[in-house]
Formats: sequence, structure tokens, C-alpha cells
Amino acid sequence: MKDYELLIAGNPELRRKAQPVDRVDEEVLELFREMIHVMHRDEGFGLAATQIGIHKRVIVLDCSESYLPGDGYMYIVNPKISWKSEETDIQEEACLSVPGLGVPVERSLELKMSYLDENNDEKLLHAKDFFARALQHEMDHLDGKLMIDYLSPLKKKMALKRIEKIMQWKDSDGEETSIK
Repeated sequence: MKDYELLIAGNPELRRKAQPVDRVDEEVLELFREMIHVMHRDEGFGLAATQIGIHKRVIVLDCSESYLPGDGYMYIVNPKISWKSEETDIQEEACLSVPGLGVPVERSLELKMSYLDENNDEKLLHAKDFFARALQHEMDHLDGKLMIDYLSPLKKKMALKRIEKIMQWKDSDGEETSIK
């Protein structure tokens, strides 16, 4: 197993748009396994391939917790949103690639999307509430967008400086320290 590093805000690789996958093959299945490893190692519940420097339209979600439907992992390839509700709300989001920060982001409360699953089968999905928010967040990554992009230019600049400090502290003692 490769030990992929999680890319952190400020890394230009996070801004590259991910490319569609032709089909789910053994390489993509291995990518799913690698992404799950990184997601759990860094204590997340969702991860886009872009966050580990792989520019393919691939997402994994941990659905074993009560905030997402299901009892295992959800494997998503080439997601396409066909509809978003006009009704939105603003919630604070967290992100593995933006450590130590919570950012209020306005998102649609519902969406419909199509995707390929781990068996290369076309699926249709109607997601609501937190599940819809999580999918929109991960799909932003596939398009080279981070949650800090929803901030004003000044707040975004301040957020990047804060992340830089957090990462310096993490590097200096091996422990992550967040700023409140």
C-alpha cells in the first residue's frame, strides 16, 4: 500500500480539476483502498482523490456513522449533479485539507446525481441535508475548489496564514495543534 500524504490548502495540486475515469478497474479499486486508508488515518469521513494528488473524479465516503446513510463505504466515480434544490442553508464545514478551520458554506439542501459505483454500475442518487452537503463538498474538490473559496478575499488570506501556522506547529512537534 502506498502511503499517500494529504494535500493541504496552499498546495497548487488541490486546484487542478479532476479528469473522468473511463471505467472502474483494478487500478480504481486500489485507489479506493488507498483513499479509505488516508481518510481513516486523518480521521475524516469523506475524501476526494484530488486531496491526495490523484486527479481522477473519484470520491469515497464512510457511511458507517449515523450522519450518512448506509453501513459501509460509498464509492463514487464520475459524479454528475443533475439537480440541486433552490432551498439552501449555511453550515460550518470542516475539511481534512483545511486543518483547524471551520468555514460557513451555503449549500443546497437536496441534490440528484448520477455516478458509477465500485462495480462499474451506473447509479442515481437523491441526497438530502448533511449527505447532500458532504457530496457537494467533495465534488468541489474534484473541481479544484476548497471551502475557503467561499470566504471573502481578506478572510481567505487570513485562513491560509492560519493553516500555515497550524502546519508549522504540527511539523515542529509531530502533534497537530489547532487554533481556536
